[in-house]
Amino acid sequence: DRVVGRDSDATTSSNISDNEWLPESKEEIADLVSKAASDLDDQSDIDDMSLRNLRIEIQKLLEGQVLELLITACNVEERMKARGDTSILIDDENDYGFSEEETKEYKAILLAEYDHVRQLLQDYENGSTNDEEKSQRTSDPMPFYKIKMGAIETVLDYYGWKPENATEADAKYDDEEDEFGFAISTSDPDILPAMRYYHVRNLIRTHLVRNQIDANKNDTHELQRNSYHSILPLKSSVPNAGRGVYIDGFAPAGTLLAFFPGKVWPKEHLMTASLQTQMEFSQNNPRHQLSMRYDDILIDSRRSPYTVVANLWALAHIVNHPPAPLKSTESSSSQTLIGPNCVSVPINYTESMLKQHTSSDIKRYIPNEYELPPQPWAKNAFDREKVVMHGMGLVALRDVKDEELFYDYRLSPDESAKKRSQYPPWYHVWDAEAMNNRWSIEEE
Repeated sequence: DRVVGRDSDATTSSNISDNEWLPESKEEIADLVSKAASDLDDQSDIDDMSLRNLRIEIQKLLEGQVLELLITACNVEERMKARGDTSILIDDENDYGFSEEETKEYKAILLAEYDHVRQLLQDYENGSTNDEEKSQRTSDPMPFYKIKMGAIETVLDYYGWKPENATEADAKYDDEEDEFGFAISTSDPDILPAMRYYHVRNLIRTHLVRNQIDANKNDTHELQRNSYHSILPLKSSVPNAGRGVYIDGFAPAGTLLAFFPGKVWPKEHLMTASLQTQMEFSQNNPRHQLSMRYDDILIDSRRSPYTVVANLWALAHIVNHPPAPLKSTESSSSQTLIGPNCVSVPINYTESMLKQHTSSDIKRYIPNEYELPPQPWAKNAFDREKVVMHGMGLVALRDVKDEELFYDYRLSPDESAKKRSQYPPWYHVWDAEAMNNRWSIEEE
């Protein structure tokens, strides 16, 4: 009863020699996938399940990973507080400076990360990546390596942490966004120190989480055990898309990658919301960052932060929709593997799940709160267990490694517009059949 992904030995060394192992053909891979899907159906009787029972089974599969991410977020914050870093909010009294101990440690970590990314970039450019690395590769990592290296350079320059023999970075970002997706020229100069402070903080957290997951593999969920990853908010690899979210490391298919933060609107309160609120929610604007669950519970992420966040996994709201495939006449070094690499799923933070951890602190890292609590008559109508909070997350559709995350927004068409303009110009329909079934759109 696990999500099918790459074999669990894929991230470990193999005893099979190069002469004994041969890559499968496309036909063989297709047969293996078909057999795996058939076996999974036989084991779980998916076809015979009601939708309610199927959702309960999905919740069971995700529960261990949800708890693991909450614990990881809690542990890394405690780790940073132990070093004197206690700020998680922007305020006027914070000077956004680091203590002497923090400066020494953070500088060393960022320099090591910079050297590591630069080496990965050089190895990939020179074609010297080993066979095990290639077997895990599912998308071009170059955009991520370049953007992350530029982001580290930016903060090293800002704090004067670059070594004396380092080359000077070219002056840039006067009229455009930097590698964090932050536009200096159009922002309040007083906010720059705060932004750079949190940029450093997010890079350090990513390093600590990646190493924590790797060190605690024997004590973690099965899928997390085969992972060594964190996520980072940086400038998107898609032109003019603003910020995006990248996986820093490797995670197999079926891994829970991120949470959707924000206010939670139960269905019964949506139906009785003020006229102004209903009008705001009905506007066909993807920038509003509104996400609807299968049970009509809405997650409103419009005011959720993406740089100053207590839970580093609470970034799903700024994950981008995958860009349209390039035309045959076009070429781009930053073209990613085509299509979405993750999918949105409902998450229930249940009382029994949270009781599995002795510390009550992990509740603080649930990135949601109710706009209005569910009515007693509706609270357990669709839930078998007592739910502390309803939420949503993103799960990997395939193995992902050192790449930008994308999920299909599945936008509702603008019924007031002509058929050709029912969606924004940047929006590409990835599953036309599902769209037609969902919205009953008939072909002309």
